[in-house]
Amino acid sequence: VVVGRGSKIGNNSKLLANCYVGRDCTVGENCLFHPGCKIGDNSTIGNRVIFQHNVSIGADGFSFVTENPDVIEQARKEGAVVEQNTKQKVYKIPSIGGVVIEDDVEIGANSCVDKGTIENTVVGAQTKIDDLVMIGHNCKIGKACMIVSQVGIAGSCKIGDRVVIAGQAGLADHLEIGSDSIVMAKAGVTKSFPEKSIICLLYTSPSPRDRSLS
Repeated sequence: VVVGRGSKIGNNSKLLANCYVGRDCTVGENCLFHPGCKIGDNSTIGNRVIFQHNVSIGADGFSFVTENPDVIEQARKEGAVVEQNTKQKVYKIPSIGGVVIEDDVEIGANSCVDKGTIENTVVGAQTKIDDLVMIGHNCKIGKACMIVSQVGIAGSCKIGDRVVIAGQAGLADHLEIGSDSIVMAKAGVTKSFPEKSIICLLYTSPSPRDRSLS
């Protein structure tokens, strides 16, 4: 176990084999970090937090910028990819924010919560996150949410309180999902929804030929 300079570990917290805590972190009381967890610099972990094997907290966010508008920006503006700059250069935007994990959060094995670009990424109290979940930079996850395996939440999303996001759902960046909503399994969410929404996968019945092949 490695604990970086300036970090503080609360009473009765347990860090098992091969855990790493970076610089200037705060870990609360009665936490349990299973083997292989990695906590990046400037992270704040509340009380009674459990991280399962190989959780990653506070890695750099997926933040990049191009010299000129890229194909994604073209598609958003024009509705089509008009041209492509084959000599385009991509530059990394440093992540200087942190991560705040509030009290009584549990995060499953091999899940990742990236640090913010400038502001902190936040996971609210009592939220439970399954294995193999990705939470992008600058996200704000509310209290008492349930996020199931293989969910991907892109950067700068805001999720309300008591939201359930079922397995393999994906959220595009900069979305807001209101409190007490349910995102059904495998839903691809591309716009914001108000509170108490039920967001499901749009399913189209297969053609007769497709059915004959199934």
